[in-house]
Amino acid sequence: DRGISYRTIEKVFNLLNYRQVKQDAIIKKFKEAQENGQGFPEEEQGSFEFDINVGMLEIYNDGVYDLLVKTGKNKKKSPLEIKRTRNGQIEVEGLSKESVTSVKDVFKLLKRGNESRATAATDMNEHSSRSHMVLTVEVKCGIQREEPIAGTLYLVDLAGSERVRKSGVEGANLKEAAQINKSLSALGNVMEALDRKASHVPYRDSKLTYLLQDSLGGNSRTMMVVAVCPTGSSYDETNHALQFATRVRRINIGSAKRNVASKNLEETVKHLNHELKSLAKSKKKSEEQLISLKRDHTRGITQ
Repeated sequence: DRGISYRTIEKVFNLLNYRQVKQDAIIKKFKEAQENGQGFPEEEQGSFEFDINVGMLEIYNDGVYDLLVKTGKNKKKSPLEIKRTRNGQIEVEGLSKESVTSVKDVFKLLKRGNESRATAATDMNEHSSRSHMVLTVEVKCGIQREEPIAGTLYLVDLAGSERVRKSGVEGANLKEAAQINKSLSALGNVMEALDRKASHVPYRDSKLTYLLQDSLGGNSRTMMVVAVCPTGSSYDETNHALQFATRVRRINIGSAKRNVASKNLEETVKHLNHELKSLAKSKKKSEEQLISLKRDHTRGITQ
């Protein structure tokens, strides 16, 4: 099915492909100008390139597991650790990431990952998700021979909160329900702290909030979609979901800013210097042509 994740990634590919076509048109125009003796070497630009890598994980019973790694029937997956890197970013250590070149590649990965995701039948849902799923999409793009720009998109499918007396779960499924509700409660506490502009935000209360802290309170844009059920039997769940959505809607984490590293800044300055030199040469050439025209005009009058 063409859900939110599929459509979002399709949009990413469309934007990148459009940027690539646009840059190709600029290169073509420059080559035509050079053939006519109008282009300068320093004005030449490289092609637009991009690279997309996708990872997929689930948070099950407050443990992080790679959904793209295949394991034997009797072999359990080892949980992964969430750590902060030297440059201050949150990452899942050891998470496998695969390069994709089309939306079809992503769709195949989503299908493969969902087959490994923990599900169970309950009185409320025959295919109830017993974990939160996080799809990470790392995009790196830029003009050839220049420092690339990088960003990460997190697409999160949260397991719904569960009332045990209605779902009728027991044993291992009861533990799963408790962990799901606990992590969603931690997410609610983080949202509340952000809403109050609190000095301390409890990101470490769950693996879910710890993983998503850069998306919730960092230099990012965040969007949440809440799904509700219209049936009367789900009134309590729908009411709580709408209350949560109302609270989240009030939160303002500020505007996202483009990350510019020192190397990017140096490249920008270098590019601007090239443009200034090019403009200076164009100006000098125009002045020489003007002087030449004046001379020809003067000779014509004298003759």
